[in-house]
Amino acid sequence: MEHFIEQATWKDGYRLLVRFDNGVTKTINLESEIGFFDLEYFNTFVIDQQKGSLIWAGGERYTADKLYESGIRCRMDFDEPTIEWYLSCFDDHLDGAEVLFASCCVRESDHHLEPIFILMSQHGRLYKVDDEIIDGCDPACGAGWEQIRRETSKEELLQAIEHEGLGIIEGKDQFAERLHQFLISKDFTHETVE
Repeated sequence: MEHFIEQATWKDGYRLLVRFDNGVTKTINLESEIGFFDLEYFNTFVIDQQKGSLIWAGGERYTADKLYESGIRCRMDFDEPTIEWYLSCFDDHLDGAEVLFASCCVRESDHHLEPIFILMSQHGRLYKVDDEIIDGCDPACGAGWEQIRRETSKEELLQAIEHEGLGIIEGKDQFAERLHQFLISKDFTHETVE
């Protein structure tokens, strides 16, 4: 399928936020390919409207199709690149999904484990994803998406925070407090994004 770029903006470092003609927005990280560019030069890209690609003054060009394939689909502007990377591993399962809250951290007792928590709505239902990334391994090579994603409710999450904890987070830390504040501030009947 041929794609065209509608909009491209610099995000940070060598990452771009690119919106394609089918409405999908992806984060594109080009550091491994053109990270030797000076950042000032990197930010001089323009969209070639005729060919729907990104070009730089020195002649470097990335087609929309190449960027679409390498990009991470995103539905909010995550502060944590780990969240973007994690979701990209399950991109095929995210149609109709909207990420409402997401966070990750390194576990103090074991630096090889990185707990991750995602709250999302999909097709009118609320789901949570709580998983652990082990030494940066691709999460898609382990359990399938249907085993990782579990249906939940606002009430169930609030009760877990208050009584049982979240399972992935050690103790009642800032993450649990942020999630608690998010949950009590939102009306999920209108599925809004923070």
